Amino acid sequence: MKKIIVAGAGHGGIAAAYNLAKKGYDVTVYDRVQKEEDLGHEWQDFFHKDALTDSGFPACEVGMVHRVPISFYGPDKDVPPIGQTVKDDEFEMHMYRKDLYAHILKYSKEAGVKFVFGCSIKKPLMLGNRVVGFETSDGEKVIGDLVIDACGINSPLRTQLPSYLGVQNKFLRGETIFVYRAYYNRLKKFPEIPNDYHVYFLNDGKDGMGWIVTNEDSVDVLIGKPSPFTKEEALSELERYDEFAPHRGKKVLLGGGIYEIPVRQPLAIMVADGYAAVGDSAAMTVPIVGSGIANTLKAGKMLADAVLADKNGEYSASTLYNYEAAYYKQLGSSLAMVDLIKILLQNLTLEDLRLFFASGVVTSEDLSFNSNEASLSTIFANIKPSDVVDRFKKVGKNKALFKKVLTLIKNIAILRRIMLTMPKKYNEKSLAAFADRYNKFFASLVK
Repeated sequence: MKKIIVAGAGHGGIAAAYNLAKKGYDVTVYDRVQKEEDLGHEWQDFFHKDALTDSGFPACEVGMVHRVPISFYGPDKDVPPIGQTVKDDEFEMHMYRKDLYAHILKYSKEAGVKFVFGCSIKKPLMLGNRVVGFETSDGEKVIGDLVIDACGINSPLRTQLPSYLGVQNKFLRGETIFVYRAYYNRLKKFPEIPNDYHVYFLNDGKDGMGWIVTNEDSVDVLIGKPSPFTKEEALSELERYDEFAPHRGKKVLLGGGIYEIPVRQPLAIMVADGYAAVGDSAAMTVPIVGSGIANTLKAGKMLADAVLADKNGEYSASTLYNYEAAYYKQLGSSLAMVDLIKILLQNLTLEDLRLFFASGVVTSEDLSFNSNEASLSTIFANIKPSDVVDRFKKVGKNKALFKKVLTLIKNIAILRRIMLTMPKKYNEKSLAAFADRYNKFFASLVK
């Protein structure tokens, strides 16, 4: 029987393991945490209600909520926020990471997936051009017929693969975000403050953003920046948000750490002989917000389907590429386009942000897309053709911003042409040429 080893207990790796184990494959997941209860960040996430079932798992009985609208605030406090429009029939899952892990681990173990904890992965093991396993920090060599890399953003496998495989090793500045996230106690002396979700752009785009989510008994705070920062700097920055959240207490209930999250386009090449990256290892988040649970779970199912279709058990770049092609067709191409919006946001000045929020260039209808809609067509679906000229006139009042919007339109056209060169079937030379154009294009936009 072919042996599948999953490096890291990321959601996508577990989804792949679960779907393969159900078909009788020998699958083992290795992770550095000491026990399964240690898996998962101490925070909640919103994700599309169908993500679990779309990835092959049974639905979860808890966590379903009516979609929470987000209000976006600009740098001027006296300017009203732009709030999302949410329909009555829109629902999402809202779960703590640990509860989500408990759900998918339960069914994975029932399907036959084995888990090894306390295993710190050091580097990949190669045999010629093929990835055949990994070495642990204890010097143990773990060998398999296929290595699924679910180790995360700084995977010790992906970051150390030979360059000739074409898998991008390092992410660039601006392609990841560092976040401080913590749940504080909610002060009961402010009962009039409703439960809600606020995102703040208090600085220019290069200095990041933050959010305050008011829950029944807690206040969820996030501060995100494109460069590393200390906890002391985060707490100092947090004081700026107190005028928006006077109900935030000082006691940390959960979290309180600083984490790095990918907010970029997916990898141009995510497979090699004996190797496939999934989840944060392959940058499978929505670039603007960093949410990746739904994408990652679905990608795990796509990867399992490609493995199951490989009847000869080659698990080569050629057979595994069917997984990458499926991901790009369903999600990846759209997410790459959305990354261009993120790049625009990163280059906005305070003056640009003020115009966006005060002029009506962006409306609540524009922001009505949900967590399962990650494409330019859905983001801009509510903009009427008759409004385009009017909005361009508003943007045109700021020549620098007008130039940035025109650059965005040009970049969308360039990326569309590049995506047309991505081979539908595996061809090493064609894929390498596509990856070279794709990576150079995005690198040219990083400042």
